[in-house]
Amino acid sequence: MTVKLNLYIDRLKEEKVEPINEALPASVLELEEAELQFSGKINIEGRTYLTEDFLVIDLNVNVDAHLPCAICNETLKIPIIVKKEQLTVEQESIKGAIYNYFPKVREAILLEVPSFVECEGNCPNRSEIKNYLSEDTREKKSTKDVNFPFANLNES
Repeated sequence: MTVKLNLYIDRLKEEKVEPINEALPASVLELEEAELQFSGKINIEGRTYLTEDFLVIDLNVNVDAHLPCAICNETLKIPIIVKKEQLTVEQESIKGAIYNYFPKVREAILLEVPSFVECEGNCPNRSEIKNYLSEDTREKKSTKDVNFPFANLNES
C-alpha cells in the first residue's frame, strides 16, 4: 500500500501556513518484523509553510509500538513519540508542486524505536538471570564533582 501524505505547494504561496492534522492506521508502515509491531493510529500534527527556497514541515507524531522485553520476552506496548520534527525540502527538488512527506514520517518513527525495552523499566524476572550477567567491576564514579551544564534546561 503506497501512502500519500501530499502537500500542495501552490496552497502555500503568499506566506500561508497550512495546518497538518492526520490520523493513519499503523499498518501503513508496512513492517514485517517478528519483534516489532505497530498498532492503533499514527497521529500526525503540525504545520507547513514556504520560505524563500524551502518547504518547511514542523511535525509531532505518535504511535504505539509492541516490542519484547529484553529479559522475559513479554510483549510490551511502548508509545513512540516524535516531538518537534522539522523537515526541510528544497523547492527546486519538488516536482509537480506536490510533495509526499510520508516517507519522512515513517523514517522519523523508526528512528525513535528503542533498541530494547524492559518491563516496568526493571523487569521483575531479572533476578532469574542474575547469575548469567557479569558483575560491573569498574569503579563507581561519583557524579558529585561532575559539571552538567544543560541539566537545568526545560523543554518548552
